[in-house]
Amino acid sequence: RLGGVLVKQGLDPSHELGALGAGDGGGYIAAHWRHGDFVPYGHAAQPDVVARNVAQARRKLPGACPTCPVFLATNCRDREAVADLRAQLAPMPTITYEPVFGPDGDAFRSEGARLSVEMLVAARASVFVRSGRSAVSHFVDVERRRLGLPASASVV
Repeated sequence: RLGGVLVKQGLDPSHELGALGAGDGGGYIAAHWRHGDFVPYGHAAQPDVVARNVAQARRKLPGACPTCPVFLATNCRDREAVADLRAQLAPMPTITYEPVFGPDGDAFRSEGARLSVEMLVAARASVFVRSGRSAVSHFVDVERRRLGLPASASVV
């Protein structure tokens, strides 16, 4: 059983990710921020690059929606780095998915569940900002095509 919560920071009550229906676009931006890897080919984008690409993608939304929520899918577990990105994305509220860990508290075992939810939520966004050289972003693009939604807006 998958359990978790959407963590909303600075979310305007008029916006909800509950409008996620199957491929309806949901009225939010999704960004995949690949923040490192086990492979040593340093291609992780800095927070300012992610924020700049999200701002460019936002312009593709009706009215450029300056306060539309941003769903952030990331493997970054550095709370300070995520806080830095959240600050750069303001006034757009940032939403992340946080799994509810079992009684053993083993966070590592939940990474697959987290990734599954993040990819499905990102695939249904109005606009998706992908990470370069990422199987996760590729999956989201494939799912978006299947749903009839536009491909990625930009590459982080």
